[in-house]
Amino acid sequence: MNTKLIHVALCFLFIFCLSCSGDDNPTTDPDPDPNPTGEVPDDFTFSTSCEPIGDGYKYEVGPGKEFEKIVDVPFENLKPGDVVAIYAKDGPYNERILLTESGTTDAPIVICGVLDANGNLPVLDGSNARVRSVTMNADVASGGVVVIARGNGHAYGTWPQNIEIKNLQIIGANQFMQDDSQQYYAMNSDELIPYGRGAAGIRIQVGENIKIANNIIEYNGNGIFAVANGVEEMTRNVELLGNIVRNNGTFDVDRQHNIYIEVDGLTSVGNQFGPVREGSNGNNYKSRSAGDVIMYNRFLDPAGRQIDLVESQNGYPHVSSLPSFRVTYFIGNIIEGTEDGAGNFLHYGGDGDNGTPSDDLRQGTVYCYNNTFVLKGNKNNSWRKMFCDLNTCNEKLYGFNNIFYYENPGGGEDMEISIFRYNGVIENFSNNLITAAAVAWYKTGSDQAPCEDMDFAMVQGMQISDQDFALSDQYRPLSGSSAINTGMVVPDFLPKVDKQFKAPNWIEDRPNDGSIDIGAFEHQ
Repeated sequence: MNTKLIHVALCFLFIFCLSCSGDDNPTTDPDPDPNPTGEVPDDFTFSTSCEPIGDGYKYEVGPGKEFEKIVDVPFENLKPGDVVAIYAKDGPYNERILLTESGTTDAPIVICGVLDANGNLPVLDGSNARVRSVTMNADVASGGVVVIARGNGHAYGTWPQNIEIKNLQIIGANQFMQDDSQQYYAMNSDELIPYGRGAAGIRIQVGENIKIANNIIEYNGNGIFAVANGVEEMTRNVELLGNIVRNNGTFDVDRQHNIYIEVDGLTSVGNQFGPVREGSNGNNYKSRSAGDVIMYNRFLDPAGRQIDLVESQNGYPHVSSLPSFRVTYFIGNIIEGTEDGAGNFLHYGGDGDNGTPSDDLRQGTVYCYNNTFVLKGNKNNSWRKMFCDLNTCNEKLYGFNNIFYYENPGGGEDMEISIFRYNGVIENFSNNLITAAAVAWYKTGSDQAPCEDMDFAMVQGMQISDQDFALSDQYRPLSGSSAINTGMVVPDFLPKVDKQFKAPNWIEDRPNDGSIDIGAFEHQ
């Protein structure tokens, strides 16, 4: 597959503080709360360079290079500043990579693809793939095309740190039809072994300060999978920057996803997530993490759920004890549905329809602003859909400057559309634009909004006609759109909105004329 990606360098400075105000004018005293986020990184950087740092060595892989095959690189001896530069070639590398060593903050270990003259990424294909002999738990080692985990010879309580994986296309670790047809070679053997259906393009069993940037990850069970297993096996600080993660999953199964991550600290900026693989029932983006920061991404249907932010599982009780588990930032994203796509977009709380509060559920606040949500369909393909789903009365939404848009492609009656589902508390809901087809809650009658009363007139006051939305086919505001210059100023205690998504998988500066527009894009 010949695919080109945008390559840039990025540097963000975010100042995080958690206060909330229901006033439309955020310049008034916002009645601040203590900052519950714990340690949140304020500087995100990404370089496309494949050059070593300091005393690091550059291991070049490809036709005519020092190493013809990936498996010949001594991964077990990598040290800070080293770079494994994998050159694009005709056809894929049917090889896998196991990483157990650590870089430093200033000199990470880098696995880096070198593009060809046409801008094509090197391809790592897990199909019938060989792997270098590295001392690692065999079950873990079989779990992906690229696996990051503690080596058997490393002390318990230590783990790989400061690793970057970038500029690669990673495919082929799946058991899509569950027929054992997708296989890999056992370590030091000619025996072919079937992948498990949960195999991933990139699997992080344990690690810290891991950057995954500018990759295409598709046709795996899980696209990117990361797990937390208690304080001594806790994955921390994972950054997903400018990737395309799509077409992952297992046929007729809802347990494998494009993103499936439980870590302490997950930042996703400028990515395209979705769709899931055709025939799969998995989710687009599933996180059980503390410290979710999800900004300026594009989410594409179809998927079981688009954004699924749920309870801690393997990391319980440590992950759910972190203050940052109770806070999620969902900012500046574009979420595009399809007729046969997800029934709800932003799910926050716990798996399934669990409406009973418990300490492993989120039980916190999702700060949701300057997003553009686009639901599509009619009653010929789906009876009802909703934009937001909060599990219990302990899950809260602080929302403003969002577009909630609905498209009926024709041929059927409008679906029943609601902003919210059953439960949840609305801390703030202002300066949004809402389709006239939507009601506030999924339920009707006296049992609506069981957690607290909601001002339905307020929702109705934000509803506008399709013509007043005046959006382009990319959902950017056109001249005359009601979104232009009608947004609420982002309070100082929340991350600013100074970027926006740029197709296919990056960001650009958001124009600033002194007044912010509603939605993910600023009018130009």
